[in-house]
Amino acid sequence: MTAPRILIVEDEPYARSGLSSTLIALGHEEPIPCADLATARQAIALGGISLVLLDLHLPDGNGETLLEEIAAGSPGLPVLVITAAQEITTAVRCMRLGAADYLVKPVEPLALETIVGRVLATAAIDREHRGLLALSRSSGLGNPEAFADLITFDPGMIRLMRQTELIASVDTPVLISGEPGCGKKTLASAIHRLGGGTRDVPVVAAGMIATEAALDRSGTLVIDHLEDLPASGQAALLARLRRSGPGPRFLITTSVAGDQMVRLGTVRADLVHLLGRRQVHVPPLRERPGDVAVLIHHLAPRLAQRRQLAAPAIPDRFIRYCQTKDWPGNVTQLIAAIDTALTQGGGLDLVPAEQRTPLPLHPLPEPLPTLDQMRSLLIAEALRRSDGNLNEASRMLGISRWGLSKRLKQDH
Repeated sequence: MTAPRILIVEDEPYARSGLSSTLIALGHEEPIPCADLATARQAIALGGISLVLLDLHLPDGNGETLLEEIAAGSPGLPVLVITAAQEITTAVRCMRLGAADYLVKPVEPLALETIVGRVLATAAIDREHRGLLALSRSSGLGNPEAFADLITFDPGMIRLMRQTELIASVDTPVLISGEPGCGKKTLASAIHRLGGGTRDVPVVAAGMIATEAALDRSGTLVIDHLEDLPASGQAALLARLRRSGPGPRFLITTSVAGDQMVRLGTVRADLVHLLGRRQVHVPPLRERPGDVAVLIHHLAPRLAQRRQLAAPAIPDRFIRYCQTKDWPGNVTQLIAAIDTALTQGGGLDLVPAEQRTPLPLHPLPEPLPTLDQMRSLLIAEALRRSDGNLNEASRMLGISRWGLSKRLKQDH
């Protein structure tokens, strides 16, 4: 996804230059300047414009004319009307004609930042919805609504969705593999919905399964982190899979390759072999770099809303920064990075990590704490930040919920 390009239609050179300089300082690409309607029409016809800042009083006509043309010919292109304070009634009329909002001269930088950020974020969501709808129509998916939570334009992910639809049509266990945070449970929910299930699917940590009785339920059951399944739970799951008769549809996730689990002795070979008959692999985010910008535009306004912040501007420098990262924690890590950037920018701007004010460094106490003490401190801090939520705390620490529970028992 390319960075937003902004078109400034303003005949006063000083005002046009001031708007352009402010937008560049806010992290946007250099805007396209136009001094009249004719030049603006040519620029719009070439395409690639994400937002128009439109003055109403131009040498070759009234800006309202161009606004009506955009509303009729390019309905997805947002327009911000620039008006004088005494022309508020005109601005309101323009909004009825399709303008996204208006700015009052002289334009204050904070107002420009806030309104442009909000309008671009809203337009990005609209484009995303239109793009995903068009993609779903052309992807050959039989039930694209089941994959509504998988935000992607990646061809490999689309192929994965088609494969998933075929697998979901057969009521057999499915092993979903992939790195931490890449969307394994989201794909499991899609399989659940493809089978006619409700939107929410029950998830149980593998470490909590010890007997076959824990597997006796109906519907769909997601077992998270096969690699954490204890030996008794492995025996119970294998026995349940081999037993005929009614029972749950098992969807099992793992972040470890099957042969590696067998080699390390963490999971028995016969169970891995049985589950490997129906397996899907979710690719890591670094193998679908085009999805990074899509996810940022999708997630940022939603995370801001959750924190009761204004919809943020999404400057190109933040997208470029995120596209240079490997994201070993995948989508989960990207969500955390966006959330941190929102906090740093106060919801008005997304600040790349290298531009944040570093925390002051304090000398470590003497003597140094032991590794066990540091582990306990980290766990305590994760629990404090998550308000005692084990699922959230385990994600912060990069371990499974069962692994966190086990460590807590060891510490007490």
